[in-house]
Amino acid sequence: MPYLVAAVVAAVVGGIEQYRRLVARFTLENKAGLWWLLRIVLEVGVGLLAVGIIRAAHIAGWNHAWGWIAAGAAGPAVVRLRVLELGKDGPPVGPATLYEPLRRLLEDQIDGRSAECQTTWLNYEILPALSRAGPTPTQLATYAIDYLNSLPRMDQSIRALEIAWFEGIRDSGSVSDRVKLETMARHLVIDLKAHRLLQRFVRDHAGA
Repeated sequence: MPYLVAAVVAAVVGGIEQYRRLVARFTLENKAGLWWLLRIVLEVGVGLLAVGIIRAAHIAGWNHAWGWIAAGAAGPAVVRLRVLELGKDGPPVGPATLYEPLRRLLEDQIDGRSAECQTTWLNYEILPALSRAGPTPTQLATYAIDYLNSLPRMDQSIRALEIAWFEGIRDSGSVSDRVKLETMARHLVIDLKAHRLLQRFVRDHAGA
């Protein structure tokens, strides 16, 4: 039971952490699912190691559920400790010596494969669908601005810059409506990570 609890906690914590740092649209395609699995397995392994250590050393909580949960959640953080660094750009020496390069490899694979899938999805699925749906640049800009105004944690200065950017693209007289729509769509997906918002917009206009 302690190992199962630690494994589940480590898997959840590791999965959430990886998802939150993901820049591209989440996908399991392009073999990204395999690298997601390996990423979770790494965190589970560390969590199991941590619970094994506290049980062997009889550290406080070693025979209680809260101790197993703590081991699963904190294990990855502990192995990232850098006891010593060899120079400014030198490799970490300590528990992180093996963990950090392996985690970085898995993250790079997930990032790269997700970015490849997002690029294909953006250029060959969502942009053509946006064109077929036939909205105006004003409609998409208004939709995006409403979204920005609904994000409570966005810095006010950043919000103002983003709104001004969408208004500038909307009101530009030097480019076509198609280019305006594609520019705003790319910004939403790549820079603002608002791919679900764009999908909803396209779906709503396609069914209008």
